[in-house]
Amino acid sequence: MNRYYISRFKGLVYGPKEYALYLKQCFNGELARMQTEYGACTTVAQHWDFALKHFAPCQKPSEILGFLEWAKVEEPVTIVEIGVARGGTNYLLRNCIPSVEHMIGIDYFPRNTRLHRKLHPDSVKLDFVGGQSAGATTLAEVKRLLGGKPIDLLFIDGDHSYEGAMADYNAYSPLVRKGGWIAFHDIVPQARKADGSYVNGFEIDVDRIWGELSPKTESKEFIDSPDQHSYGIGVLREANNADQS
Repeated sequence: MNRYYISRFKGLVYGPKEYALYLKQCFNGELARMQTEYGACTTVAQHWDFALKHFAPCQKPSEILGFLEWAKVEEPVTIVEIGVARGGTNYLLRNCIPSVEHMIGIDYFPRNTRLHRKLHPDSVKLDFVGGQSAGATTLAEVKRLLGGKPIDLLFIDGDHSYEGAMADYNAYSPLVRKGGWIAFHDIVPQARKADGSYVNGFEIDVDRIWGELSPKTESKEFIDSPDQHSYGIGVLREANNADQS
């Protein structure tokens, strides 16, 4: 590792300590700008624009905005999201649903966590858990953070393989209160090539899980177009758990 770091933007040479200070100043400056912009967001549409600019949520606007309006009526207090990525959907869930008091995001490597901790209402407790979502250690940490409280809304958007998404469902659905909701992202079948392989090169089989689970209970879909491939949000009511409310 080089002893000195060069800033191409300022044409200056920094030692390691000076460079670390420079990066901290850059972060604080960017954070201040973002907080000012964030403070001006008062509607779901404005929060969407903010999230799109800074965190690039992998969502179709009509689907996630429709889902958020629906969720506001359901008034979830505790939300657990599996699959944080850059945190765009996490940002929307905690900022656009006024009833939320506790938001937990799970990912192998949650990104932008320092920023996200500065961009949520004071009434929301925000936690991130790093690790394999269905792993015993991760599950134990989530249970610890919940402190015996049930999940009102579980949003599954992590491993998109059949086995992976089903493992997340099996691990966390027992923590959802009776009458609570479980959401899946990417319930629309993905396009395939003539040889059966996936067009985008990786496996998305959430539609299979949705096809198995949704007929068994009350469910709702948010799909932009019947002709689209992938995307789509489906929510189903948890009716099997003991009453944890």
